[in-house]
Order: sequence, then C-alpha cells, then structure tokens
Amino acid sequence: MVAISVLCTNAFSQPKLESSGQKFDFGLTTQNSDIIYSFWLKSTGTDTVTISEIKTGCSCAVSSLESDKIAPGDSTYVKISWNTERATGPIKRYPLIYSNGSAKPLRISLKANVLLSLDSAFSGSIWPFKFEMSRIREMSIDSLEFRIINATDQIFYPEIISKLPAECIIFMPETVPARGSAFGYAKLLPEFVDKEFKSSFTVDFKYGQGNYLTIPIRRKFYGSKAE
Repeated sequence: MVAISVLCTNAFSQPKLESSGQKFDFGLTTQNSDIIYSFWLKSTGTDTVTISEIKTGCSCAVSSLESDKIAPGDSTYVKISWNTERATGPIKRYPLIYSNGSAKPLRISLKANVLLSLDSAFSGSIWPFKFEMSRIREMSIDSLEFRIINATDQIFYPEIISKLPAECIIFMPETVPARGSAFGYAKLLPEFVDKEFKSSFTVDFKYGQGNYLTIPIRRKFYGSKAE
C-alpha cells in the first residue's frame, strides 16, 4: 500500500507558477529612462517549476533572475528593466514568462506615460527628473537632494509604491503643501559605492486616481574605474 500511494502522488505532481504582481503602472516618467519593475515568482504547485525563457520585447531586458528552478513553496526574484527610449505618451509592454507550470506563458502587464520632461506633469513633479548618482573622476555623488513640487490646491502625501531600490535609501517628506514644495533626499548605500547600476522608484502623490511618477536612478563612472 505504501508503494502504491507514492506512485499515485508522483503521478499527480504538478508544477504551478504564480506572480506577486502581474500588473504595474509606472505613471509618468521621461524619455530615455531605465525604469525597473521588481517582483517575486512563486512555485505554488506540488512539483519544481523550471523557467525556460522570459521574453520581454525590444525595449525591455531581464536585469536579474535569481534562479530558473523553483521548488514547491519557494520563490525567486525577478527584475525587468525597461528603457523608454524616445517614446512619448502612453505605452505598454507585456513580458512573457515561459515555464513548465502551464502551457501558456505567464504575462506581466507594464504601462507608463512618457513625457519629454516632468515639468509638463499637470498635478506635480519631482526635480531632478533623473537621479544621477555617478562618479566623475575624483568626485563621487553619493547622495542628492530632490524637490517635490505640488501644483494643486490639495496636500500631497507622497508614498513609494514600487519595490525600494536595493542600492540606496530614499527619504520622502511626509506631506507636500498645496501650491508649494517639500524636499527629500537619496543616499547611496556603502556597498554600492564602487558599483555601477540602474534602478528606479515609483511615487504615488495620494492625490486623485493614478497620480504616479517614476524616477530613474543611475550610477555610472566617468573617467575613473571602481576600485
């Protein structure tokens, strides 16, 4: 009876793949920006999931995949990098994740509204529009101050709704006064001082519906090498 029970269990073992978030709205962002969507893939079946391929489209790339095999109950972390290039207006991308968990790929839905600059955002903006935390010869930009501008008659309550960047700490003001501004700052973590990276974060102003901004962050070395 024991042997029969084991055989039956193996016969009905099935891999199944699920995502922590199959949709994400970056809101407003700018041209030629690398914006990042990070999420978890989880094996929710009774057999190991094997990821065979991730097709992202021409302007997206998988910047990291922790493992292509996920045991039942385990998860793996994925980062998809999307370069907005010279697009303008609303755009969408649909990365597809192929695995043995289903005959159909798992589809991730991403969308953004790309502007020439965030100066044209109707309700508010963040300046600078891109965080360049780079090293230029002997000068290293390891932190920077940013300003959130509120162009409405209501108070903003800014909140980061994306995964927090692994490379730096983002300090947000609790509120931004109506027709006013407030300051926050970003600080590079010590373990990333000698590394180049691309990241981003998405902010919800908590004003109306879908008032999001995505700010790209980049660290690049100009005229010097990381030691």
